[in-house]
Amino acid sequence: AATCDQFVAAMEDANGADLGQFKLWYSQAGTPELEIAGRYDARTGAYDLDVLQRVPPTPGQPEKKPMHIPLAVGLVDAQGRGIPLRLDGEAGPAAETRVLPVKAARQTFRFVNVPEPRALSVNRGFSAPVNIKLAQSGAERAFLMARDADPFARWEAGQQFATDLLLSQVAARARGEAMGFDPAFVSALGDILRDETLEKAFAAEAIALPSTVYLAERMATVDVEGIHAAREALRRLVATSLKADLLRVYEANRETGPYSPDAGPAGRRALKNAALFYLAALADADAAERGRLAAQYRGAGNMTDRIAALRLLVDFDGAERQEALDDFYARFKDDALVLDKWLSLQAMSALPGTLASITALLSHPAFSLKKPNKVRALIGTFASANPLRYHAADGSGYAFHADRILELDPINPQVAARILAPLGRWQRMDEGRQALMKGALERILEAPKLSRDVYEIASKSLG
Repeated sequence: AATCDQFVAAMEDANGADLGQFKLWYSQAGTPELEIAGRYDARTGAYDLDVLQRVPPTPGQPEKKPMHIPLAVGLVDAQGRGIPLRLDGEAGPAAETRVLPVKAARQTFRFVNVPEPRALSVNRGFSAPVNIKLAQSGAERAFLMARDADPFARWEAGQQFATDLLLSQVAARARGEAMGFDPAFVSALGDILRDETLEKAFAAEAIALPSTVYLAERMATVDVEGIHAAREALRRLVATSLKADLLRVYEANRETGPYSPDAGPAGRRALKNAALFYLAALADADAAERGRLAAQYRGAGNMTDRIAALRLLVDFDGAERQEALDDFYARFKDDALVLDKWLSLQAMSALPGTLASITALLSHPAFSLKKPNKVRALIGTFASANPLRYHAADGSGYAFHADRILELDPINPQVAARILAPLGRWQRMDEGRQALMKGALERILEAPKLSRDVYEIASKSLG
């Protein structure tokens, strides 16, 4: 605390500013939430930005004070250019990005002499670690995905657009309705793929879909099958609609020389493999796409490309999958760290037989329950990074997890306790899965001679 006070005092002296409220970032727990809305008056040229701030309650801190949040915003015109912004009453020069001092629970910032904007760009440059709720149409988000000059805001617009689309279709599927996606999203991805001015590494991130783990965090009750189905449906739609662009990007970014870890080649590899992720969605029905995956695996001159191809191949039940897995093991069987990746990739497979494959791997020479890295790679990855198969409705994933905890506890109780955590997240699941997960925890607690480490985690997990 003293160090924090000294740091803030030094900043205050250097900038001639009162940063007392800023110290709340050090004393208040929780992530602030901002609800933002913009209103443009074409008659007066005024743009009002309404910002509501809330810091959610946390244990021991039920009520929070408003934080001092530096919120960077911009307005973009119809051509994608930034609009110079000046606050009402301000005499200084206008700027395309303005950092607003959000300090109250509710504030309105008025910009004047604003030509009609096309879209609002918020939290530019990730100016503040906050959660933002911003009502924007799909067309606005698609526009920002394709045109925003700020890389973070551009990426965030795409992530939130995709998240809202996917969660809406998870809900539609739960209601028995057919899934359908806003074509503006796919169109914006096409714009990104065709934009030759973008850095390759950024383009790879900009076309990536939100992870299943992130989508689950956005749901009050997690629908693991719905998330998987919606994400795969959108992935196939993108692959089908933009196949020509994806193929062009894939071919244009293939390695043509010796491996280099530099940023340029690394970015090209990232973009190529991001395109391959979508093309692989067609592999079930397209032998050519399965062949592309297998060819990249066989011809890979670096581990990045080899792992990228293998990660996609493990989701297909075919000869190409097993050939690649066998080859990878033969190549790297003497490298323990690389074999950890081999185990974890199989643990993440979406195939229905994944649990049976993992159970068989328990007897494989590459695995040992006495080696913590192997346990984390196989069992830990399955429980934490494969929600579709771990949360199987019949509870088989939970039973497997509990069996391994009980088997591991006498050998290494610390590792057993650490990999137990996924069973403790039962509150987020539906009633049937909650009962199965709690049953697995209760079975662990009933075991004789249970270690203190595992007992503490399991008992606290039950609540």
